[in-house]
Amino acid sequence: MMIKKNYCYASLALCAFTTILGCDDGHFILPRDLTKKTRKTTKAKNPFDLKKVPLKAGVVPIVVLGAGPGGLSAGLYAAAQFDTVIIAGEEPSLLTETSYVENWLGAPHQLGADLIQKSREQAESAGARIIDSTVKKVDLSKWPFTITLDDGKVMHALALIVATGARPRMLGVPGEKEYWAKGVSACARCDSLFYKNKNVMVVGGGDGAIEQAVELARYAKEVTIVHRRSQLRAAGSMQTRLKSYPQIHIMYDVDVKEVIGDKKKVTGIKLFNNQTKKQEIVPIDGVFLAIGHRPNTDLVKDVLEADSLGYIILQCSTQQTSIPGVFAAGDVADPHYRQAIVAAGDGAKAAIDAIEFLETLGFTLAEANKLRTVSNVEQKEEKQTFEK
Repeated sequence: MMIKKNYCYASLALCAFTTILGCDDGHFILPRDLTKKTRKTTKAKNPFDLKKVPLKAGVVPIVVLGAGPGGLSAGLYAAAQFDTVIIAGEEPSLLTETSYVENWLGAPHQLGADLIQKSREQAESAGARIIDSTVKKVDLSKWPFTITLDDGKVMHALALIVATGARPRMLGVPGEKEYWAKGVSACARCDSLFYKNKNVMVVGGGDGAIEQAVELARYAKEVTIVHRRSQLRAAGSMQTRLKSYPQIHIMYDVDVKEVIGDKKKVTGIKLFNNQTKKQEIVPIDGVFLAIGHRPNTDLVKDVLEADSLGYIILQCSTQQTSIPGVFAAGDVADPHYRQAIVAAGDGAKAAIDAIEFLETLGFTLAEANKLRTVSNVEQKEEKQTFEK
């Protein structure tokens, strides 16, 4: 069945062109799949005309925003086919802020920062260029897409992959940042193994809090859910699950005021009871935040279609966003799994989708070589001028 949807935005030409794109048997319809009849019935000009692409430095076949597992995986796959630039941005990957990662396929017990560093090196060895700059603005109203960096430099992407990730919402209390990855976490699925036979707390009252508590209950001696209200927000079916776990307890009407530690790890948590107005310090080994995540979509939130929480919506079982030629990978488009290895898989898929998109436009290695030659010449001239 064909599902047609109009993802309109600033450029009228792009808007008209995207009305004829849709899904067919669960796959996104690319320009090459449009029938002759469809092409005749639309009066919109093809906004993806390679003949109009300026042959100058700064035009890049594929640009990736973000250097986490999703972005680096995308860069690794994309660079094998076309020149690819990865813009790292100012938000570090969550993996660099974790301790050991135990569930990375083929590489157990690796420091998160080491995994990211090795992934950067692997992407660069494949030909990807990584720029440690911050993106100031992204213009998706016309193609090629324009990316402006904080230093004023401008890039024009023929295909763009957004892999800017998401950040866990924080409590904003003393000790929280200091003991991040030293007892404070937002991922029970990632870190539950470290709390075997220990006492932990989960802060939150929604479905996510119960999911984290259940995950931790497999290893921890005791799990306490801390909620600031008199009842949980979680669905009734989720709350029923708690009956099967006698080691899970709930504390109602309490606020977290401070995370306490010994400079090396978490040792306790300061709680304030909203009913009794009393404060107490509870000894604890770990604190898990379950109060939601915020996708890093500020650069594209007013342009790309997103859900009510701000996560980018993907089209038809691909990494394609609501704008043809723009793809997304990892936590920025994943409110459910939020796992580094899933983000890496998304990155590979996004790169393949981007390559396929360019190929459908008739972009070949010959075209890529022309851009590379012009770019190399202009960069050489710029370097010589600077040296003089």
